[in-house]
Amino acid sequence: MVHQSVEHYSEQFAKKLRRHNFTTPKNYLDFISTYLKLLERKNKENLAQQQRLAGGLEKIDEAQVELKELDARLQVQRKEVLKRSEECQILLAEIAEKTASAREMEGEAIVKKKSLDVKQAEISIKKGEADIELAAALPALEEARKAVKEITNNQVAEIRGFKQPAVSVATVCRSVLAILRPQSADTWAECQAMMADVGFLRQLLDVPIEKLSQTTERKLRTILEMLEESLLKEVNNVIPDPDKKNELLLELMKKKSQAGAGMLKYSQNVLNCVRVYRVVKPKSDLVIRLQAEAKRATDELNSTQQQISLLQKTLADLNKTYEEAMEKKRVIEEETAIMERRKIAADKLISGLSSEKQRWNNDLEELKHKLLRLLGDTLICASFLAYVGAFTFEFRHELLRELWEKDLLEKNVPLSQPIRLDE
Repeated sequence: MVHQSVEHYSEQFAKKLRRHNFTTPKNYLDFISTYLKLLERKNKENLAQQQRLAGGLEKIDEAQVELKELDARLQVQRKEVLKRSEECQILLAEIAEKTASAREMEGEAIVKKKSLDVKQAEISIKKGEADIELAAALPALEEARKAVKEITNNQVAEIRGFKQPAVSVATVCRSVLAILRPQSADTWAECQAMMADVGFLRQLLDVPIEKLSQTTERKLRTILEMLEESLLKEVNNVIPDPDKKNELLLELMKKKSQAGAGMLKYSQNVLNCVRVYRVVKPKSDLVIRLQAEAKRATDELNSTQQQISLLQKTLADLNKTYEEAMEKKRVIEEETAIMERRKIAADKLISGLSSEKQRWNNDLEELKHKLLRLLGDTLICASFLAYVGAFTFEFRHELLRELWEKDLLEKNVPLSQPIRLDE
């Protein structure tokens, strides 16, 4: 088609400009030869350029992959440095805390020791006071027991048999009832029931005087005051010797009942014991409480001293661990610093090539497309070189643009648009 069209345009060229252009088989052979050589050369140039660009892009990609790997390793390394730093800080804080705890415990141990010495001295004094006051109650307690032993079962049975006993006798029985059965009704029937118990006298000996309540104490004191008032009325309230008032009351009761006198002596001494116990009990309780506190303080002191020993051993182990951790941290920090410098250099290189990479990718894509278009481009160029040298610009343009390009495009031959012959 090219060769034939040139023949046609040569005729038009001769008619219009009176200039002759001849086409020969040699033109056709030159056309074929030029096309093949040009296509081969351009293909090689294109592929060489593609190879160079692909190689450069591959190196950039490899560098980016290596940079990512380096960055990943660096991130791990930074975390490791941070972890080591945190471990060292935790160890340091723990050492400081335990050192402060050890000093605090040592101070506490000294204070506890002094406090324990003071408490032991106080216990000794309070116990001595309580023992002295408690000893004052022992004679009254012995007198109460002696009074019970002087009472016989027959005497008790005699009193129990009274249907309407004398007021003084009934009152003294109520005083004993208040001691043995403080919750019972304050009646003669309850007194009879109490004395009817086979173990009545044994109960009098075994009663826990130190455990009698304040209510029982008040009730017993009230009953004995009523009894005293009743007995003293018989002597017109005349007391020859006030220091021997209790002896007088006992003599007046003996005249009414021997057992009643024994019960009165028992109740009087129980009341005296209760009064003493009421004074001594807080002191005894204080001594017991102080002894318990002293035991706890001793146990706490021993525990504190053991904790101090364990803490000192722990501190020695922590200091050793801290030194080892600091050495590991130093090594990792040096490795991280080296990696940081490498990453900075690699970042600069990749950053410098990032714009080139985009351009190279575009150029590579263009070369691939251009490689396809070489079929048409070299065909046009070979046609131009072989045939249109003698024609003017107008004929050249019409041949190239209006005839050959359109023909190739119609036949779907890849072709640059617009084609540049100088390329």
